[in-house]
Amino acid sequence: MLKQLRAWMLLLGVLFGILVWAKPSQAYPWMIRHEYTGCAVCHTDPSGGFLLTPYGRALTQSLLVTWGKGPEGDEVDSRSGFAWGVPLPEWLNLGASGREMYLYTQPTGQLATSRFIQMQADLRAMVTAGHFEAAGSIGYVHRGALPAAVTRKNSDNIVSREFWLGYRFGEDQNTVLRAGRLYLPFGIRTIDHTLFVRNVTRTDLNDQQQWGLSLFHQGETYRAEVMAIAGNYQIAPDDYRSRGYSGYAEFVLGKGAGLGLSSLVTYSKIDANLGVEATRGAHGPYLRWALSPDVALLVEADVTHVTPAHGQTEVGAVGMGRLDWEFTRGMHAMLTRELLVNRFQDPAGWWSHREWATVSWFIYPHVDLRVDGIWDSLWFGTFRADALTALGQVHVSL
Repeated sequence: MLKQLRAWMLLLGVLFGILVWAKPSQAYPWMIRHEYTGCAVCHTDPSGGFLLTPYGRALTQSLLVTWGKGPEGDEVDSRSGFAWGVPLPEWLNLGASGREMYLYTQPTGQLATSRFIQMQADLRAMVTAGHFEAAGSIGYVHRGALPAAVTRKNSDNIVSREFWLGYRFGEDQNTVLRAGRLYLPFGIRTIDHTLFVRNVTRTDLNDQQQWGLSLFHQGETYRAEVMAIAGNYQIAPDDYRSRGYSGYAEFVLGKGAGLGLSSLVTYSKIDANLGVEATRGAHGPYLRWALSPDVALLVEADVTHVTPAHGQTEVGAVGMGRLDWEFTRGMHAMLTRELLVNRFQDPAGWWSHREWATVSWFIYPHVDLRVDGIWDSLWFGTFRADALTALGQVHVSL
């Protein structure tokens, strides 16, 4: 137990030690690399999400892609717009996203498996009228994403991952109140929904959105969002719905670094994993830091706790670190290390780990390709299971 606590104290110490020495820089994935410290200017969700604003679309063409740049290199043309140039009225924003994946898995000592997976096929829209806005998505999945489903079949379901009504206060509109089904404000927002830090804290962007009320505010050197969680009304019965709060605050440390702190606590009468009444929580810091004009670092470390009814509180921890190197415009090489301790009470062999090697290519406006190699070593309380995974993805986002 003492060695386990020392290991996680060392991880947190390294994180805060890095912050003390952080200096301003021009690099940061994604847009902080170009001195954009927040997400609201590029995304309709002020904490970051899938549907881009017109300004965000323009920046993908002018700054991020290898081919398809504007006539002067950093300018934009109609290809940055919806569906590579379909004109839209000012009050309407549309988007579409399709993601296909090939997955190969080789568990140690077992037969390998492979399959194609339709990950995402969503349409998104946002309507703006003065300070008021309404947004939503509708999509199709062959399998999975059941917490986001609006139909209840075993496969081939219609899903709606987000929908909300919002109001932006003031002339600068830097304060946003929203109500509906929302992404939980917590930690580093990333599309990698299988990361330990996203899966264990139940804050991924795939299907773990919740209904509730959210307040976002952004200043020159900080941004923050807090959400009152009312539960997921796309699952039933009500006893399985989690209620509580989630939030984060992030502070800008110069142009190339940001330090955030997240907190989440939820309660459900029947916990989906435990089958009994339980309270869950996660709390911890995260860091985004530009190490050089081409290399950026992402770190998140969270302490987790689960308290079942009439049971003992189990305390664990989850963390990740990722290095992102843009070695030529539009092409990124990434190395990721993940750690997970479900319970500090577990005996020797108590931790799971995962290592990623990734190449991601933003080849053209609205088109990117990605290849990952992943080594899993997962601890299940009494035994360890290892596996090698390779996957390739094609993503088109109109």
